Amino acid sequence: MKNRRYHYVGPIDILRDKTSCERVKVTCYEDVVVWSQDHTNERIFTFVIDDKKNLWIADRHCEHVACARGKAIFAAGEITFSLHKAQVLFITNQSTGYCPEPESWEVVKDVLAAIAIDYPPYFNQVCIFRRCTKCMQINIVKDHIYECAVCESPLDTKWNFHP
Repeated sequence: MKNRRYHYVGPIDILRDKTSCERVKVTCYEDVVVWSQDHTNERIFTFVIDDKKNLWIADRHCEHVACARGKAIFAAGEITFSLHKAQVLFITNQSTGYCPEPESWEVVKDVLAAIAIDYPPYFNQVCIFRRCTKCMQINIVKDHIYECAVCESPLDTKWNFHP
């Protein structure tokens, strides 16, 4: 679903620490360069697109919920920027705290285009998330096998994280 807002669905103890990391709002490529220089030339980041469609990045070890300050988001994942030109080299929707659908790409590409950063045609790595209705574990579906990695119960074929 395009423009779905995703609420945090991960562990409650991580939610309690929702302001623990430094982050920066990216309004142009220069924001990425400055942030990277201030953080040992890192170029792989945790990212979220907030409810106002702003791109925020933080150290890749920062939890998405901390980068989002506990709020609902339109997209989340990891992002790798070129440090030589305004370009995303690699991007994924991997966030087990928000479990965004692949369709969140539509918002991601619109936001990147609006701030003049080139991007790939789609997520380089796509994650499909499902919650097991038996044991409540969050799963990443692999090889199109909809089976819980913990209890081996069948997983829903449709996205099933609801606030």
